[in-house]
Amino acid sequence: MENRDNPNSHFIGKNNSEGGLGIPFAFDVPNWDLGFQTTLNVVKNDVGSAYRTEFANSVSVGHGIFGEISHHGEFFSSLSTEENSHWVGTLDTWFTYQPNKNLCLDAGVYIGVTQAADNWHPWIGATWRN
Repeated sequence: MENRDNPNSHFIGKNNSEGGLGIPFAFDVPNWDLGFQTTLNVVKNDVGSAYRTEFANSVSVGHGIFGEISHHGEFFSSLSTEENSHWVGTLDTWFTYQPNKNLCLDAGVYIGVTQAADNWHPWIGATWRN
């Protein structure tokens, strides 16, 4: 029987609070995108009622290829305090097409370099800014 009082009765949402803090840093280098980011997140464990802390870091570089198309690369790592979790590391690469200042289209792949990471994860995305 369906529980209509529980907003998660269809497994949508968690009914938990989670949060984090990310500190990005970008270098102003002509014709290049260089950046670092470190993040601290407090997230509900996958099993049980406890919370875990996750630490993530990334280093990225990007450069225009031609016109509005650029190529980017990144090393990403994540470490969790959850019991039996393992370090996740990926090498990521993607292309970005930005036809104007408000629209950005991109596609790429994350390539796992540690056993805990997916072997590869392709993705596409779009960003629109008002």
